Amino acid sequence: MKTFSTKQEFIDVISGITNDGSVILSLKGGKPDIPKEKQFPYVEIAKDLDLETAISNLPTTLRYELITEGYEFLLDGLKFEELDGPDDYWPGRMTSYILRNFPQYEPLVDWSKLKNNYLVMVLNDQPQFVSKVDFNKINERFLSELIAKKPEYADHIDFNRFNTPENAGFWVAILSKQPQFAVKCNWSLISESDKATLTIKIPSIDSIIETNDFKLAGQNQFINNSRSNEDEQLMDDEREKSSWKVIEKINPKVAAFCQIFIAEKEKQNFSITKSTNEQIIISADYPKADESTSYHFDITTSGCEFYFESRNKGVYIEVLNGFGDFDNYFSENKQHGSVIAQILREKYSETFSDIIDSGEDSQIDEDFNIYFIENFVHYILNNVFVEE
Repeated sequence: MKTFSTKQEFIDVISGITNDGSVILSLKGGKPDIPKEKQFPYVEIAKDLDLETAISNLPTTLRYELITEGYEFLLDGLKFEELDGPDDYWPGRMTSYILRNFPQYEPLVDWSKLKNNYLVMVLNDQPQFVSKVDFNKINERFLSELIAKKPEYADHIDFNRFNTPENAGFWVAILSKQPQFAVKCNWSLISESDKATLTIKIPSIDSIIETNDFKLAGQNQFINNSRSNEDEQLMDDEREKSSWKVIEKINPKVAAFCQIFIAEKEKQNFSITKSTNEQIIISADYPKADESTSYHFDITTSGCEFYFESRNKGVYIEVLNGFGDFDNYFSENKQHGSVIAQILREKYSETFSDIIDSGEDSQIDEDFNIYFIENFVHYILNNVFVEE
């Protein structure tokens, strides 16, 4: 178990932890220097304390960060009720980590602070807690990933949640891994191309589709879809135009987070361009308050990037597939709608600070917050974005 031998060692460690979850790399190699504004305020306070007192008085968030770095002795003295406070940048991450790595502390945590992927991660690592989980707090995307990987949780799931026009696309991910659930699917909501894909992978599904009789145990039979064959064909053609299959092939991990946008949303203002065999560029032709403004969303085989530029300044967020906290970037955020929007707004405030301070930012602000964040980023991340 890691401990601190000296006060200076303690100060060096806590001064290397950022207060917003950001990762700072050194281009020269070695340990990077964390700017003071990115450090926890407690770093300066601790400098005037002896080692024992400094450790004893650690604020909960910083104590938690140290625990994740291997200083597990700090579990003694951890104020569990303060985990995942309202201002934390990824609410739920602390409670989920404690449950997954130190399940003996389960009686001390607040389960109400967990939802979506943070609950799924607990179920994956500590299935004995299934009775504690409210499955209604897991959205359809994460629920589909869970059932595809862990079919033993089927009895806890209402499969009708996937039998809606906006969520039917998740059936492909489920049935590709767990075809035994095909009888629970309302096939009238599945596109012909997805049906064909599943039939090739699992020939037995074809007979289930042909019966056109979908009933869940204890529930009413699905109402027959009233769309005409012509309407169905138009919908399927539109799905093909969306380039969903191309995007999924280039980066299925990123594609999963914008699946509703790609497969279902009307994209008359958007263009999806295949730049190379390893890159897709999504852009929009919304009106611009400032003519110098441009923005786009790049998807590559290694990750993705949202980019905004105006008056020769730019902000971007790059999320690589290999990030250990990849899913966290695509999480909900009550204040900003999504974590990605939160980070972009923080970068915008810093990068455009001189224009903002001069009071000449009204046009750029309109382009950034209305057209870029609300109409572009959150439109693409429709199944991630939380609307107040």
